[in-house]
Amino acid sequence: MSRDKIILKGMRFYGRHGCLAAELELGQWFEVDLELTLDLAPAGKSDDLSDTLNYAELYALVKAAVEGPSFALIEALADRLAGFGFAWPQVERVKVLLKKPQAPLGGPLDYAAVEIERDRKDFESVHQVWLSLGSNLGDRYENLLGGASYLLDQGLELLNNSGVYETAPVGYTDQPDFYNMALHLSTVLDPLELLKLCQQAEFEHKRERTVRWGPRTLDVDILLYDRVELDLPELTLPHPRMAERAFVLGPLGEMDPGLLRKLGLEENREGIVLQIHAADVRMRLVDKKP
Repeated sequence: MSRDKIILKGMRFYGRHGCLAAELELGQWFEVDLELTLDLAPAGKSDDLSDTLNYAELYALVKAAVEGPSFALIEALADRLAGFGFAWPQVERVKVLLKKPQAPLGGPLDYAAVEIERDRKDFESVHQVWLSLGSNLGDRYENLLGGASYLLDQGLELLNNSGVYETAPVGYTDQPDFYNMALHLSTVLDPLELLKLCQQAEFEHKRERTVRWGPRTLDVDILLYDRVELDLPELTLPHPRMAERAFVLGPLGEMDPGLLRKLGLEENREGIVLQIHAADVRMRLVDKKP
């Protein structure tokens, strides 16, 4: 095992985790230290970010988890945080120190905490994926929220979401306008398992495949899965028509313009109109508010 390390220390986020009702309602501060073991020699020689991990992306993953859906135990949250480190194949080992300075213990203390260490061989790899959701039948917004909530209920972790855009149909144009949005998620599923789950989300929302590119209650497409390139009859990654679709490029660019630059794509919002802001969508997804 390598002796090189990357350390992110003193990250601080406000979350709602714990076993008590007051902890879930009011929330409290959590502090996170991460120590990742990996071979930094390739990055030292190349001076290329692709040979190491991106601190900003890892920070965003940790922030989304701590500020996201509640865990009863900080042990479970710490385990989730450890898994994020293995999204980078170079990482061999992850140590997490998760502090709870305001733990309700009835007396003064510096903090309660858990510290865990995980090896890659002991931990399922966590993958980052980007999905596009669309709907042009029925209550389009509720269909998008329902599809996204179904995926989250099946264990996918929400990292980020775009707003909802109204867009004209592509291909078969004699149909109503769509509502579209994009999701950035983490998952332990492999690409084909994820495809099956997306198709199940469509089925749960009564999608019927009668006309190619025709009207639908819910459409869920996998755009990106880590940096995986795949060409199978049932799934091509990255999505082969991403560059042609403003209803994909607009929401992706809203979430992460840097992602499009990495892919050699330009943000395009031509012909799409923002209807619902990302913060309002996230409130519905994370807090399950009506």
